[in-house]
Amino acid sequence: MTRVVRPLLGLVFVCALTLPLHGAGARFWEVATLADFLKGDVNNLSIDLHGRLVLGPALTEVAAPTAPVLWTGLVADDGSLLVGSGNDGQVLRVARDGALSTLFDSAELEVHALARAPGGGVYVGTSPDGRIYKVDAAGKSAQDARQAANVADEKAVSAAKKADAVEAATRRLVYEVVLSEDQGNFKFGKAELPEEAKARIDEMVNQLKADPKAIYIEIEGHTDSVGTNHMNDTLGLERAEAVKRYLYEAHQVPLHKMNAISFGEEKPVAPNNTKQGRAQNRRVVIKVLA
Repeated sequence: MTRVVRPLLGLVFVCALTLPLHGAGARFWEVATLADFLKGDVNNLSIDLHGRLVLGPALTEVAAPTAPVLWTGLVADDGSLLVGSGNDGQVLRVARDGALSTLFDSAELEVHALARAPGGGVYVGTSPDGRIYKVDAAGKSAQDARQAANVADEKAVSAAKKADAVEAATRRLVYEVVLSEDQGNFKFGKAELPEEAKARIDEMVNQLKADPKAIYIEIEGHTDSVGTNHMNDTLGLERAEAVKRYLYEAHQVPLHKMNAISFGEEKPVAPNNTKQGRAQNRRVVIKVLA
């Protein structure tokens, strides 16, 4: 009796060892509808050309930029990944260790194209204005250099204008001409210099030539109150610049002897609640200082 029991106990033990191995094998199931399929969690699956579900490639997250859209990518010479982003118009650099940094921050909304540039660096194609920048490995572009030069020029011009203003402040008014719409000059919303205005400017210049002095000319642009402040400031300056241009081109008055400024609607000479008053306020004042 004892001989029979021992083999049976051994068989039970072997079966107990084999059961977990059988349970760890592949499991297959079938679904009949899309709703049944969507009940499960689909992770790392792909669909082949025949419509069959197969395991997808293994994915590893390299970096997590905050940009909402990534439009294009390029592997740089040093092995890092360059990515063009949307909404902020940046070129992002992803180093080999996954470190994320900004290589170039453009003034555009989107970076849609990246290409290697001869001699190093990268070309950056942007939108919506369709600009192409050449960016070096340090993230600098020719535009940066131009912007720096423009800032320097603006500072120089500003300093010159301040010097002219100081000089003008020490001068006295010797002659003044007002070109306004109620006298047949500037029309509503227009900056073109009418013939009547040119004739009055010619008359002023002839009088100045009859009594030549070291003079300085200030040209003020004014508007009525119709429209936005920005629009009126722009229109006032365009009218003043039109007079300045005519003095330079028709009478060769040196540009450094003239200054054009816009006061927009800030300095009315008549109420803006009447048509006649608004016509008087649309004017250019030419002041001759000596």
